[in-house]
Amino acid sequence: MKLILLTLFFSFTAYCETQVFEAVAKNEGSLVYYERHTVVYDEETLIKSLTEYIDPDGKVIGSLRSDYTHSLSAPEFILRDGRNQSLQGIHWQQNKVEMFSRERPGKRVSTRALSSDSRDVMISGPGLFYFVAKNMEKIISSDGLSFKYIIPGRLEAFDFLIKPLAHNDQQAEFEVKIKSWLMRIFSPRLKLIYDVKKRRLLSFEGLSNIRDSEGEMMSVDIQYLYKN
Repeated sequence: MKLILLTLFFSFTAYCETQVFEAVAKNEGSLVYYERHTVVYDEETLIKSLTEYIDPDGKVIGSLRSDYTHSLSAPEFILRDGRNQSLQGIHWQQNKVEMFSRERPGKRVSTRALSSDSRDVMISGPGLFYFVAKNMEKIISSDGLSFKYIIPGRLEAFDFLIKPLAHNDQQAEFEVKIKSWLMRIFSPRLKLIYDVKKRRLLSFEGLSNIRDSEGEMMSVDIQYLYKN
């Protein structure tokens, strides 16, 4: 019996891997929060992830739970902002995306089903980072790749573009922006820098997932810290 249990244990550990890493988020040079990431793989397939947002005093102020079993680029996720008790996310219902959002306690959760063209590249939440990592060469060799970015806080999906800015054998830099020039005025661009060989995100510049202590949107510069 012990032999069977040991065999099962080693079989499980051989195929499942949990990676833990951290990140530091700053706004105009000042520390605003830390991120603690826990990512679970089955062999090389991403299964789920948890991001915890921690203020400078060590208090958890938000969380982002994601499930990639239906889609790598558009995972089911729920983002909770503990300081203003808001939540938002998506889930898949009969091969259709349903967005949901609640701005504050006491408000009902707003939902909307999203119809999409099967030819569209759909991206949501942290799926953006993993989509870019998987399709890095394709994006680098292109003039820009179009996709639909699901923003549950707006209960809408918008046309976005990701394009390469610079790259070498070590790093690749990308810009992500909304296609509409009018909306671009009100929508800050994102900048992503990747480690090319390890296919992992090194830095992010853009709007934060969570609001500041006053409940306002903030721009952040996030640096990711890996153990190896």
